[in-house]
Parts: sequence; structure tokens; C-alpha cells
Amino acid sequence: SCGAVIENIFIACIRLGIQPEIKYHAGGMESDIGADIILNPAAPDSGKAGDFLYEAIWQRHTNRTMYTKESIPGSVLQECRDCILCFPGTKLYTLTRKQDLKKLAGIIYRIDRIRTENPALHKHLNQMIRFSPEQEQKTCDGLPLKNLEAGFAGELFLKFTRPWPVMNAMNKIGAGRMVAFHSYKTAVCSSAVMLIAVDGMKPDD
Repeated sequence: SCGAVIENIFIACIRLGIQPEIKYHAGGMESDIGADIILNPAAPDSGKAGDFLYEAIWQRHTNRTMYTKESIPGSVLQECRDCILCFPGTKLYTLTRKQDLKKLAGIIYRIDRIRTENPALHKHLNQMIRFSPEQEQKTCDGLPLKNLEAGFAGELFLKFTRPWPVMNAMNKIGAGRMVAFHSYKTAVCSSAVMLIAVDGMKPDD
């Protein structure tokens, strides 16, 4: 997510005639600061570059509702493969076969089980969620509860299980697996799952 924010700032700066200088911090997850962004004046005509990426900033969104199982046209898949060619060092992996999606869904399910059954991860997630509009306005950060698109019942579950002792008790009776099963269904109901990968593991990658 931090990488996406830095990318958006970089693209917007170029469009606005500003030359951003990005200095990544080596601390990674251990650091509270991911990068310093220094804004420098740029050449007058530099703002014309990257227009299509600038427009994409406002089109990007996350959809956490269930997808349809409609087949994706080959032309759309090819367009996705062509788009990635603009960015050296990146690879696009695509799964469309039902058996592959089901296998991936099983992996996602096990990962979400870890998230719901680990107290540190549970605490971290709940520190990020903003459970009320008042909390959103006060902190001006985090993940608004409505953005999770969990529905009325899902929101009640998240609020109820916010304290770790409650979540832990739910895990012991198997109710915590519902969260992981929702993620499983999301993958299974998808037409395709795509992963964009880069070659390196350094912050600037």
C-alpha cells in the first residue's frame, strides 16, 4: 500500500510539473517512515509525461465484494500482458483455470487462519480499522470499516471480536474460520487472479 501511495505521488508530481526525488528508508517494516519525498522544480514541459498513468490514479479502486465467474475475454488478458511491458523488471502471473483458483483459494484460506488466530496480527489489523466516522475524522488515517465491504453482519462480527480474548474464544469454537472462508470464496468466485511481481526485494523495487 505504501508503494502505491509513493507511486501515485510520483506520477501526480510529474503531471503537475514537479520533479520528485524519492529516498527510501532501509528499515522496511521496522521503520515508521518508508521514504522521504523531496519536491524539486522541473522543466516547464515535463508535466505532459505520463498522462495515462495520472488518469489511472482516479480510476484505481478496491472491490471486496464477490466477483462473477464469467470468463475474461482473451483480448482483455492480452491487454493486461501488454500493459506490464511498459515497466521493465516486472512479470504478470495469471490464473484462470478453476482447479488453479481453487488451489490458490486454499492457500489464502490458510493464510487468513493465521491472521485470525495470531494475537499480534489481530491487534495490528484492529489498530488499522477506523470503526466510526468520528474516529476517521479524528485520525485522518487507517482503513474505514465501510471500506471492508463486510456487510452488516460482517461489521458486527468485526466490532464484537475486536478484543483479542473474544476473538480467541471464537477461534476455539471454529467461528473465526468464517473470516478465512470469506476470502476463500472471493478467490473461487473470481474469473481470474493476477499477480504482478518484481525481480528484487529491496524497498525501491
